Amino acid sequence: MHRQLDTRCITILLAMLALLANARVRRSDDNGPLELVVNGLSEKVTQLTAQLQAQSTQFNDELQVLGAKLSAQNKTLASQEAEITSLKNQLASVAESVAFTVKFKNGHISGLGKGQTLTFNNVMYNAGGGYDPVTGFFTAPSSGTYAFFLKVMRMDGGGTVQLSIYKGASRLGTSYSCCSVNAVTTEAITVHLDQGEAVRVQIDVGSELEGSSYSAFTGMKISP
Repeated sequence: MHRQLDTRCITILLAMLALLANARVRRSDDNGPLELVVNGLSEKVTQLTAQLQAQSTQFNDELQVLGAKLSAQNKTLASQEAEITSLKNQLASVAESVAFTVKFKNGHISGLGKGQTLTFNNVMYNAGGGYDPVTGFFTAPSSGTYAFFLKVMRMDGGGTVQLSIYKGASRLGTSYSCCSVNAVTTEAITVHLDQGEAVRVQIDVGSELEGSSYSAFTGMKISP
C-alpha cells in the first residue's frame, strides 16, 4: 500500500513539474518573478521526487528483509510442529501396553510333530490382544522393538526337545534340551516387528513336553 502511495505521489509531482515547465515556456518573454517561482518549484519537485524514490527503494529493501525473516520463522515453526508431532506419536506408542504371558492348560503335552506351532492355550496376560491362543501366533498390534522369552520343560524319558522362535519364516532363536531329568530349556530374543508381523514357537525335535506352569511363552513391546 505504501508503495502505491509513493508511486502516486511521484506521478502527481511529475505532472506538476510538467505544468510548471509548460507555464515557463509560455511566459518565456516574461523575465519577472514568475520565472523565479517556477524555477524554485521545479527544484523542489525534483528534490521531492528523489526523496520519494529513495524512500520507495528503502521500503522495498526493508520489505524483502522482513519477507526473508518471515520465511525463516515459518520454516522454524514447521520444523517445531513436526518435532512435536513426532514426540506425541512416540509418547502414544510408549503409553500403549503390549505384553503377554501364556502357558499350557494341560500338565502333559504329547503327540507333537516336527514343524508344529505350539499353542499355549492358557492366557495369563494379553495386553493389546496380540496373542491368539487358538493359532499360537503373536501378531504385533503396532511397530516397535519386542522382547520374547521361552521356557519349556521336557518330559522325563521323553527324549531330546528342540524348539525355535520364528518371525514368519525366519528363525530368531533356538532352545535345546536333552537327557537330564526335568531339564528346562530357555531362549530370549529381541526383534523389531512391523505392525502385523507375527511370532510363534515351533517344535523342531521331540513330541512331549511338561505343560501347566512348567512351560511358558512371554513377549512384550519394549520401545517404539
